Amino acid sequence: MSGKFTSEQAPTIRYKGFADMPAAAPLSPAFNALDDAEIERRAAADPDAGRIPPGFWDEASPASVETKVQITLRLDADVLRHFRSAG
Repeated sequence: MSGKFTSEQAPTIRYKGFADMPAAAPLSPAFNALDDAEIERRAAADPDAGRIPPGFWDEASPASVETKVQITLRLDADVLRHFRSAG
């Protein structure tokens, strides 16, 4: 098995908006018990959490997202089998 989900394994779930989504699981008591100083200490010690330099976001602007376009494509059966087998 390729490790990828197929439509038979995981159904698609769609929500109309955030209000329709189920609530997230509550945070653990250990996480809630952390104070700001401990959170800052852990963030500073995390090698994957780099510091963002001052002014980094000053010139930032949202990227425009191009919508997807649905097309119809006719393929030979062997080509389709190849792509389906690759997941």
